[in-house]
Amino acid sequence: MAVTFSQIKSNMTPYRNPNSVASNVEVVGWRIEGWVVTRNLLFRSTMKGQGQRSDKDKYGRSSYLTLIMFNNVTFTLTKGEIYSLPVNINGETQYAELPNLNTNTIRLKCTCPDFRFRFEKELYDVGGIIGNWNRYKKVPGSNRGPVNPDHRLGYCKHVYSLLKSLKIMGYVKE
Repeated sequence: MAVTFSQIKSNMTPYRNPNSVASNVEVVGWRIEGWVVTRNLLFRSTMKGQGQRSDKDKYGRSSYLTLIMFNNVTFTLTKGEIYSLPVNINGETQYAELPNLNTNTIRLKCTCPDFRFRFEKELYDVGGIIGNWNRYKKVPGSNRGPVNPDHRLGYCKHVYSLLKSLKIMGYVKE
């Protein structure tokens, strides 16, 4: 099973609006990786909060690794109208078809706690994460309820900010 960005967006938790919290996140570094054989296109980014008072957050991290992988992407050696995104694959430039948010299935990953505790399990269940689900243990003695009680799909502000940047740069289409 797989999921598209449009499917996630239509199923997002009503109490989460990434646009309202993503304005303080910036892309501090990124790159594109592609795999012709598996037809995957990966956008790998380092995200950091703007105006962060210290170099590290309360978890000791200075930034978060955010990954968006599009599946079923076609590559070619010749740049054209459809194949316009240059990707360096094993030292050779190939051109990828721009991923479509409505049709290309995706897999996501972010190292932030919000993604891990709120969305990773639900995305794992539909084949929407990169790698394995990092199971977490409830803190002994904690009486906190689940952070995603309806088990709805979604993504963190870091994924949202990277996606927004990719749209602005014209690297994805809707």
